[in-house]
Amino acid sequence: MYALGTRQVTSDGFERQFATNYIGPFALTALLFPSIKRALGSRVVTVASIYSKSGKIDFDNLQSERSYRPVYGAYAMSKLADLILAWNCKSC
Repeated sequence: MYALGTRQVTSDGFERQFATNYIGPFALTALLFPSIKRALGSRVVTVASIYSKSGKIDFDNLQSERSYRPVYGAYAMSKLADLILAWNCKSC
C-alpha cells in the first residue's frame, strides 16, 4: 500500500492518489480495449487492496479538495473504485 501523505494534484488537475490508482488504469484499459477484446483469452487484471473495504465513494469530494485523508480517504476510495470498475466490466 502506498498512500500519499499530503494531497497532490497531477498536471491534468486530478488528485494524484485517485489519478494513479483509478483514472490512469481506466484510461489505459479504454485505449487498449479494442486490442484486448480481439485477442482470445485476454484478460484485464485489477489490483485492489484490503483498504477498499473501508472505502466510500464521496462524489462531493472526489478530488479530496475539501478534506484529504491519505489511507482511509483517497487511497481506500481509489481502490474501491477499481473494484467497482472491475465488477461492472466483468462481461465487457
